[in-house]
Amino acid sequence: MYIEEIQRKYKEYFKDIDDRGYELLWTVFYYEIQKIKQENNIISGKNPLPPIDTIKADYFLFLKNYNLDYYIQASHLIVKNRILPKEYISWIPKTDYLIIFWLTKKLKLIFTPQKNHIKIENKEIYSNILPQENTNAPAIFPLIAQNGVFINQGFMKITSSFYDNFIYELDKLNLDLKEKNDLIEQLKSEWYKTKKNDTLEKWIDKKNTEQLNWICEYLNKKEIQNTCLNLELIGWKTNSDQYSSILFKLSEFSFNHSDSRQLYIDKMKKSWAQKKFRDKGKTKKPHHLPLTKESIRQLQQLSQLMNMKEQEIIETLIEEKYQKEATRGGIPVYED
Repeated sequence: MYIEEIQRKYKEYFKDIDDRGYELLWTVFYYEIQKIKQENNIISGKNPLPPIDTIKADYFLFLKNYNLDYYIQASHLIVKNRILPKEYISWIPKTDYLIIFWLTKKLKLIFTPQKNHIKIENKEIYSNILPQENTNAPAIFPLIAQNGVFINQGFMKITSSFYDNFIYELDKLNLDLKEKNDLIEQLKSEWYKTKKNDTLEKWIDKKNTEQLNWICEYLNKKEIQNTCLNLELIGWKTNSDQYSSILFKLSEFSFNHSDSRQLYIDKMKKSWAQKKFRDKGKTKKPHHLPLTKESIRQLQQLSQLMNMKEQEIIETLIEEKYQKEATRGGIPVYED
């Protein structure tokens, strides 16, 4: 009941706080929440973020036990100054696993202070968290004795949605909106430059179901060495998802070095070219071959013994001879 009362009383603040906001606020106020719940969980490494219902319950329990006016205004200020609006990240496809994984990796390489200053621009709606003295000076968020806001980096979101996991990593990055947007724009430019220089995406036809299925079979048979555990092929329902999954599997993250990646892709392309050449030769065309009576008799006997059609026996013999005499390392030495 108290949750609804708090939300109703401070609705002008809570209208700007969605699930992203609650996740960030739980992360910020984690240690205060632990004190209230009389828990002492040690944060080491990366810990999974709890479900959103638990997060909301914990957050409102925290508010109930602290100065409501102060911490609701503080919560609103944190959300408005740390969570980048959706329009700034709308260019990121939610189901493109490759770019999301790439962006997540890049974010984790960026060092930011766990605590950082926040300037208060609107003094009317944040009257309870303004410095008590010299209000004309730049207002600094005083959660940590004038040092600014602290964001715990010991948690990570683990769900089936790579996109949602990435958004949490972005939200808890302790940068103001301008710094965060500048960073995203920089990564956007870097991504498109990387994408432009990679020919794999152009080689794979996302509308060619035959090629997509063949590549998946190839990946299963020719396992990539030193593949990251996170890069298992993800189930798909459409060719677009399958295409994205293949690019993800063949990305730079699956290989120790760019040379080993290029070698693997070159071998795969060569195998595909061989398959297409063989398939082209399997097209049936009426063709009359004059044979001696003895050859016909032998062919008929082979057909019975091998349980194969006469034309299949001829094709098999031709294929064996062709591979032996007309190819080098599986590559045809003669092209039409």
